[in-house]
This record gives sequence, C-alpha cells and structure tokens, in this order.
Amino acid sequence: MLRIVRLFTVFIALLYCVSSVASVKIVATVDDELISSLDVEKRVKFDKLLHRIDETVADSMSLKFLIDEALLRSEAKNLKISVNESDIKEATHRILKFIDANGSMSLLDYIQKNDLDYTTVLRYIESKVIWDKILLVKVIPYINVSDDEVDNYIAENKSDKFETMVSLNQVFIPSKSKDIVKIVLKALLSNVSIHDIRDRYKNYGISIDEISGINVDSLDHKIKANLINANIGQVMNPIEFEQGYLIMQLLDKVQISKKFIYSEVMLKQVMFSSKDKNKLDQMMKLQNSKVDCSTFNKIVSQLKLGNVLNFVVKVKDLSTKMQSLLQNAKVNDVLHFASDNKENIIVLCEVREKNLQDEQFLDKNQIDNIKQSISIKKIDIKSMQLMSQLHRSHLVERY
Repeated sequence: MLRIVRLFTVFIALLYCVSSVASVKIVATVDDELISSLDVEKRVKFDKLLHRIDETVADSMSLKFLIDEALLRSEAKNLKISVNESDIKEATHRILKFIDANGSMSLLDYIQKNDLDYTTVLRYIESKVIWDKILLVKVIPYINVSDDEVDNYIAENKSDKFETMVSLNQVFIPSKSKDIVKIVLKALLSNVSIHDIRDRYKNYGISIDEISGINVDSLDHKIKANLINANIGQVMNPIEFEQGYLIMQLLDKVQISKKFIYSEVMLKQVMFSSKDKNKLDQMMKLQNSKVDCSTFNKIVSQLKLGNVLNFVVKVKDLSTKMQSLLQNAKVNDVLHFASDNKENIIVLCEVREKNLQDEQFLDKNQIDNIKQSISIKKIDIKSMQLMSQLHRSHLVERY
C-alpha cells in the first residue's frame, strides 16, 4: 500500500513538472523524496568542479551521489539524527580548506565565482555531516584494532611482495532486471561501450562504473578470483549477488611492489588536448630537452604547453597506467601518456617510501598511526557495506 502511495506521489509530481517546466523530469525517487533532471544538472556542475568527474560519466555519477545522499537523509530520520548550524559551519570550513589552500574564500564567494547553485552545495555539505553522524552511530563504535593486527600490518608492509592493481568497467544489473543480463553481456562482448549500454537500458535500473587503480585484495572474494584469472580486455561472466548481477571488463592489470604502492610521489604535470597539433610539436621539443624537476616549470612555460600542476599523491590512488609508469621511472624522469583525448606529461620529482620497523622499535605515535590506518581501512569497508544495506532497505526507483 505504501509503495502505491509513493508511486502516486511521483505520478502527481511528474504531472506538475510537465505542466510547469516541460524540460524538467523526475529521474529518481528515494522513499518519498524526488530527484529531478534539474537537480542532476545543478549537481553535475558542482561535481565536475569538486571531483573532476569526466564528462562522459558526469550525469550518472551525480545521480548516484544524489540518490546516496537522499538515502542518508532518510536514514537520518529513522535514527533521529539532526544537523545544526554549528555542524554546517564546521563542515563548510573543512570543505573550503580542501578547495582553497589559502583559506581566504567564503562559501558564498566560491559559489558565486563558479556560478553554482547555493541549495545544491548546501545539501551536499549537509549530507557530509549526516554521513559522519551515521558512521558515529552505526560503524565507528564497533571498530577495534588488536595487537595481532598491528603486527600483521607491519609484517605485510615490510614484505617485498607484489600487489595486483586493476582498472575495469563494471555494469550492475538489479535482480528485478535479470532478463537483460545475457543481452548486456552480449553487448559488452560485441565492444558496445558501457555508456551506450547505460543509455540503452537506463529504464532497467542498471548502473555503470569505471574503476581505476584498485587493489584486488580489497575486493569481494568472488570478484577477486575472476579478476586474478582474467586477461586484459576480457569480459567476464556475470557474478550473481543477492542484489543483482555484476558484469566486469578488465581494462588493465599490473603488478606493483607493495613497498612502492604505499609510497607517496611528488609529481609535476601538464596536460593538453590530443588534437592540439602545435602543442604536440612542442611536446617533442620538451622530451628532447634536458629537463628535470627543477627546470620543468620554466621550459613548459617557454613552450606554452599550459599550466603546471604540482602535487603529492599516494601511488595506490593513481591509475594503473601511472602506477606502472612510475614504478619503472627514476627521479627527474619525464613521462608521457595519453588518456581520454588528453596528452599528459609528468616529471617524477620525489618518492617518499614508508619505512616500517619492528613494533618494539616504534614509539607510541607510530603505533597509533598504524592503528589509525587499520581503522580507516575497516571503516571504509564497513561504510560500503552500510551503504549497500541502505539501498536494500529503502525504496529506490530510477526513471
């Protein structure tokens, strides 16, 4: 009965949207909360800026974020979790620190500068607060780290074994749409892009993801077994879960030493369109010059290749392509690769390796840092499980 009432509410909302703004459509509902195409449009603009989401997946990713956040709001009602002005202020401060290194920009300045929708940004901030509070209630109190886990962490990070890192496309088909599993599999085997598949079968509630540079050890055992045995380019048979069917295509697979995968690298990068012939010619000059980390900015500026991005990043957070390139590089090596119609030129400036000793030689702060790392990993896993549970326990419909 409740489902009928909710669907009737959606029907009324659809009639209203059609009569008021012809181009605005209801694209999803979460319990009794509606998500419109206009909501997605406004969120895409924000997500592109904040997360650098690729144009080809922007709509689907932003819709996923909006659905997840609506689930959080619904769950917050069940748990009687509220958000006050102080919570918003603190979360806003953290986000502004993330996007503005100088800390001189206000939220309103940021919104006006980037022509964003105020309500969209505020709802995002509110959702971050709600998620943190839900974790404080349902996850964090149950996270414990034993001395044995600390010992195992140290032993694993001291070992020189290799990790298997993969990049893949995945299509998830909910159980209610199992009739199209073989059709989608055939399409993938026929080299139909996952974006075309998403467009063809959007009415069946399927979701697609492009995942880059993930450690197979962090995945479900069924997924891990398939990826370990797969060849690059292979489309694997569907894996059945309680919620539906997962079809994966392995795009890349590399072996990276454990010591390197947990290191940090300092990089300088410039990128430009692969169609820019003039810059492609200038790139050849750069590669033929005696450039290193100290001269990279100057030479890039002279050749007018674009703005140089300086950053420090954990190797495990990079794409498999970059992980493989950097593992075989030396400091001051200039690397080049193409991705998504962009040419990327990178110089490796520094590698900061983790150097873990035996536990008896570590001070309390180092032990606490290790426990924190283990806790964060556990929280990440439990968080994903919790979000999956929320999807199962609330009514989510896509249109």
